[in-house]
Amino acid sequence: MMPAELSDFILKTLCQHQGCLDYKQLCLAVRRSNANGATDEILRSVLNDSTRFVMARAKSGKVLGSEPSPDTAVIVAKTALRVCPSLEEDCDSCSDLHLCRYFVNGGCKYKNKCKHTHDLDSYHNTVLLKRDGLLDLDKVELFQLLLQNDTSLLPNVTELYKLMREVWDIYWGKYILC
Repeated sequence: MMPAELSDFILKTLCQHQGCLDYKQLCLAVRRSNANGATDEILRSVLNDSTRFVMARAKSGKVLGSEPSPDTAVIVAKTALRVCPSLEEDCDSCSDLHLCRYFVNGGCKYKNKCKHTHDLDSYHNTVLLKRDGLLDLDKVELFQLLLQNDTSLLPNVTELYKLMREVWDIYWGKYILC
């Protein structure tokens, strides 16, 4: 397996495992894939691609150097690709995916009446996915990668806090009233 093919395989494998794997599990997956010629040296050189992978310690989360320790390293999938925050017709030569952020999160309530596209295979999106080497990822794998890299896809903390506060008040209000 050539380094580019190995890199694509590792990225896909990480996305299939919620975006990360510890170093030992990743090595095992590479060996099982019959990656001919994928020595530890080649694997480490592929993992040094900071545009696609981050090596972190499992417990402290600190970034390691170029030499992962098999006992403590977690490999995390990474991409610079983002979801466009505006409507498709508002973009001129946009380099972000044109997708509904709620669709990526797995729950757009507007479905086919949504103002944002749910078409992953549009010409614009296909060009960007091909450019970034993500065309071989299926929808679930791609969305996993986007969700862990694009902070604009995260819920609004203020709204989430208000909701949790309401639940808290309702729950504890029952006990206070009794």
